[in-house]
Order: sequence, then C-alpha cells, then structure tokens
Amino acid sequence: MSSVAGFLELEAMIEAATSDTLETMCFFGVMGPLEEMPLGEERISARLTFQGDANGVFHSMLDLPAAYAIAANFLGEDVEDVSRSRMEAVVCELANMICGSVLSNYKKDGHFELSSPEITDAEDAQPDQAVRRVFELESGSIALAMDFRPRL
Repeated sequence: MSSVAGFLELEAMIEAATSDTLETMCFFGVMGPLEEMPLGEERISARLTFQGDANGVFHSMLDLPAAYAIAANFLGEDVEDVSRSRMEAVVCELANMICGSVLSNYKKDGHFELSSPEITDAEDAQPDQAVRRVFELESGSIALAMDFRPRL
C-alpha cells in the first residue's frame, strides 16, 4: 500500500466500512469527514492486528460520550445503563467489525486472521505510517487508522 491511489482507495474503504457498520449495527450516523479529532473530549481506543493475505494493525479512537451512545444503541439500552466494561466490549467489537469489513473489500477472496481487539491508551491509537480517517458522528467523533506491514 505505497501508492497515492492505494491510500485513497483504502481511505474510501475505511469511510464506507465505518458508515455501514455504525449505521447498520449501531444505528448511529456518520456526519462527515474531519481533519482532526476536536480537542477536549476524553477518549477510548481499541487496537487489533491482522495477518494473512495482508498483515498490519488497525486502531480506532472514539470520544467517550460517542462510545457510550454507540454501545447503548448496539445493546438496545439507555446510555445511563451501559457499564464501562460493556462499553469497552462494544468499542472492541466495533473495531473488529470495521477492520473486517475493510479487509473484506481490500482482498475480496483474501484470508485474514484478526487478533482479539483490546482497549489501548489513546496516545498509542494511531501509528505514524498509517492511513487515517476521522469522522464527525451524531455526537462526538471517531478516528481510525490502518497500518499495513510487510510479511515476516
């Protein structure tokens, strides 16, 4: 994934996967792209790795209020009833679903093994050499990064 066209194609795949996953699985709208995440919100991040026909790492970072709202929608509960641990589980599953969707479009007949997503520190959420996208959501924002690595 070294060409400009390849990066633009991957950006479009990330955008489509994010919109589709949030809208169909979490009933949560993506309002549009942003240059950067707005300052001031507490955030939560998730990370997973993938290997197979492509190897790499996928990161997601959400504003905490958006993470709770997405979890509530996904679980069919009121926001105030969602515990921190259940919200974290949904954030991990969201990363898994978006990454899986991107990889399915990246290599239609590809084979991939995804690690279990885990919650990470927000500072570690976006690697230096990654394709990144940031989106405004109904409430808050989400940043996603995908970094392809050479096969070992």
